[in-house]
Amino acid sequence: NMRKPQLADVRVRTAISEAVDWQRILSTAYHGYGVLAVSDIFPQSWAAPALPPYRYDPADARRLLAAAGWTMGSDGVLHKGDLAMRLSISTTANQAESEHAELVLQAMLRPFGIELDIHNYPANVLFAQSGPIYGGRYDLEWSVETNGADPDDSGSWNSRFIPPNGANTSWLRDPIVDETSDDAASTFDERTRKALYQREAARLRQLNPAIFVYWERAYVAMNSDVRNYRPAAFIADEWNAWQWEI
Repeated sequence: NMRKPQLADVRVRTAISEAVDWQRILSTAYHGYGVLAVSDIFPQSWAAPALPPYRYDPADARRLLAAAGWTMGSDGVLHKGDLAMRLSISTTANQAESEHAELVLQAMLRPFGIELDIHNYPANVLFAQSGPIYGGRYDLEWSVETNGADPDDSGSWNSRFIPPNGANTSWLRDPIVDETSDDAASTFDERTRKALYQREAARLRQLNPAIFVYWERAYVAMNSDVRNYRPAAFIADEWNAWQWEI
């Protein structure tokens, strides 16, 4: 939530991205069943950006926090004037892997002076129109986003879709992201759209309104004599069930 004063500085958001070993979260909370992400465009997409993985760089994270004016207090928490780096994180309650990830994040950020409290909610509360996320009453959110085959992600990042008008719940307002997402959604030319999404993804990485952690990898068991089964990249694998034979 970029409206929060502790998270308004891009140096703080970048420091958080560098202070966490995302591969460790994938390996522990999710048992390695996933693929590390670099953006919210899935890796097999024609528009997938050519971005490097997130850096795990604790030394640079500390440098960025200091450059942003945060100093360690006697309580082990960073302070800047009257502000303390005490944040909350929320996810859907009773999701064991997400709750495990929160605990790992909490432990990883504590040595940097970032105190992370966990406040989880039932899904119908967390994502209600007047709930913590869309109501802006949260600091950090850990949730799963379900995307479609088209790379259009303007609903998540374009300022036109800041609540209550959409799902830009980081409250990002950036002219480059607005321009690229609008232009990409206004043309059918794939080459043009790809170049625009490359630019947008690079800008999102620069601003860090969110950290894209991993893509789920689906596993399916079936009889060896099933024919014409073709897994889908999204949602469900029954899209061609009428063609299955056994």
